[in-house]
Amino acid sequence: MWWRMKELFSNSRDSLGSRTMIQNLRQEGFEIGRDRTSRLMKRLNLQVKPKRKYKITTDSKHQLPVAQNVLKRELSPQAPTRLGEAILRICGRNGAGSTWQ
Repeated sequence: MWWRMKELFSNSRDSLGSRTMIQNLRQEGFEIGRDRTSRLMKRLNLQVKPKRKYKITTDSKHQLPVAQNVLKRELSPQAPTRLGEAILRICGRNGAGSTWQ
């Protein structure tokens, strides 16, 4: 049974706890309780890896040069721009493929 526990644990990428381990073993026909499962997991050194903390990877306070704003994001344009016209011709105003005039 211990070899199957190791196999299930490694297939779950070291995230299978004792309760889920019991369910999987019972589905395969093993008769085992929670205490025995947790005891065997400790003996086999099957410890669940804790979830990693979310880490922010963007450094917005750097001293490097920033790329130019080519589109010059004008949020309230007076008339359709050339970029907007091109997008509407390709994608369409009412659906994919329809042309804007």
